[in-house]
Amino acid sequence: MGWLKALRNDTTSSALKQNRLPCNTYNRLKPDSPEVSHIEDVLLPTNASSGNPRFLSFASLETSDAELPLLSAAEVASSAANHVYIVVDNIVYNCTQFVEDHPGGRQVIESFRGQECSWQFWRFHSAEIMRQWGRPLRIAQTTGVKNKWKEMPRYVGLKKLGAEEED
Repeated sequence: MGWLKALRNDTTSSALKQNRLPCNTYNRLKPDSPEVSHIEDVLLPTNASSGNPRFLSFASLETSDAELPLLSAAEVASSAANHVYIVVDNIVYNCTQFVEDHPGGRQVIESFRGQECSWQFWRFHSAEIMRQWGRPLRIAQTTGVKNKWKEMPRYVGLKKLGAEEED
């Protein structure tokens, strides 16, 4: 492909790790290098996506959830080929890099790739965990992404949590 380096379904590429910033190959070349080549990272559409893939950068911590760009349910699902997006409370989180650092292991997040996982998330995490670890991973808001598992009722002792006391 000459002077272009194509990325296709490559979640470990330097471009993904650097938030798709222009490649810094030029800076890494030695001045006395006998051969110099120009390389750019280019994202190509894959069979899983139609047209040009849409890249969304991480939102700043100051950005409210309501100000996040809207990503359709279809875009969230189709992004699963190239990214690890999960949805919690209609907010899309890009966990592509975070899966390696997740304390519960990468399989936990991978099993919800491109899907809604709100009730599962809140069973194991607090609001403080979401503020500290989740908020920096926000990229968009969405609607219509379904959770494929029905939430089971919580019980305390022999009674359903929140059930009224009967006399």
